[in-house]
Amino acid sequence: MTGRSDALAPARLPAWLGRLASPALLVFGANMTRSGFAFVLGLVVARVLGPEDFGVLATFTAATIWAHNLVGEGFDPGVVRLYARRQAQDTQRAGDILGAALVLRLLLLLPMAALFWLLSSFANEEAVGHAIRLAALTAAAASLATLSLAVLQASERFFAYALLTPLVNALRLAALPLLWLAGLLTLDALMWTHALFFALGAAVGMFLLRAPLRQCRADRATFVELVRFSRWTALASLCFLLQSYLALPALTQWSGLSQAGFYSAAATLLMFIDQLTVALLTTRLPSTSRISSTPDLRRYVGAIAPKLLLTGGALGLLWPAAEWLVTLAYGHDYADAAPVMRWLLPGFIATLCSHPLYLVLYAQNRPHGYAVTGIASLLLWCALALWLIPAHGAVGAAMAGSAARIGQALLIAVLVWRALRHPSSPSNRTDP
Repeated sequence: MTGRSDALAPARLPAWLGRLASPALLVFGANMTRSGFAFVLGLVVARVLGPEDFGVLATFTAATIWAHNLVGEGFDPGVVRLYARRQAQDTQRAGDILGAALVLRLLLLLPMAALFWLLSSFANEEAVGHAIRLAALTAAAASLATLSLAVLQASERFFAYALLTPLVNALRLAALPLLWLAGLLTLDALMWTHALFFALGAAVGMFLLRAPLRQCRADRATFVELVRFSRWTALASLCFLLQSYLALPALTQWSGLSQAGFYSAAATLLMFIDQLTVALLTTRLPSTSRISSTPDLRRYVGAIAPKLLLTGGALGLLWPAAEWLVTLAYGHDYADAAPVMRWLLPGFIATLCSHPLYLVLYAQNRPHGYAVTGIASLLLWCALALWLIPAHGAVGAAMAGSAARIGQALLIAVLVWRALRHPSSPSNRTDP
């Protein structure tokens, strides 16, 4: 998306600075900054808390992500598309999309909270149950923060988007020395500050949206349109998140908190690969959405696929360096995370090499195709996890995760190949 000035952007920029402030680089930089803060935060907290408490904190983070997806994040691609379309037609009607998104979140909050309260009762550790309950509260605040990001993206206010994206992690990182000086650097304090800073991020986001909020209305037809468009992206997002983070409670239940801590440490070291994938999806989605011809989609795949494969090959060098990286980052107490990192690496690379290709399915109005790959991948992960985790702990979880990600990558490649050989009807066809 280009062409709309950002309210927070300077009126005039030098040519070289204007290129650096392009939407793609702003989004990429914001995502990388957020993930960088999260990475440093994870390293510090892992060393301070030790494997067991770090495993509880990782479970809290995973539960927050799941709950957050259930109360609206998975629907945000629909918010972006529909809000941008309405805004181009009638600025006041764009408020209907924001109203529909807010109503959707309100309707989903209570069922989500009840579900996570129920799940917390099955935890074999009270600390884990408390973390799951607090995750539901944190997700409620996070849902408003990410809705703000979706509307800012749709409005092409990329300077504001870039400032808001890393805000919560920046505050969490800045709070660490203050908590330490006050003698409050505990597991519980870290979880509560996470919730508090998401609430602050939501407040800042709503302040940035004060003009659209004044035009916000609840409209049944718009609500139905939003749900109909976004149900496939929400399903696919939920499947991927479950596949990525179910390992933590499974390890806690079957192998102990230490194994969950080792798994989380290894995954944290590789998380930058997923963040790179997210950045590519965020910056490529607007341009691929404008592609209406199959030859242009083929050119997109032909241009990006070799770059993805080359990047994946370079990342393969992390395999022999795993033990050194784990020891350097976390210390000798986390030595058992090195083989976990090695087994996770192929799956992360497979995701990077395949996920930017599924934008072809979105461009051809086939989001259900990507959802199918997510369901198949999740089912494969569940089957392998039941077999491997009880016997092999964190290494077994890494094996299951990589196998499921590679399976999804192969399915995406097949569906994209078929979509380019047998293109669908015009881009405004209604999804099934």
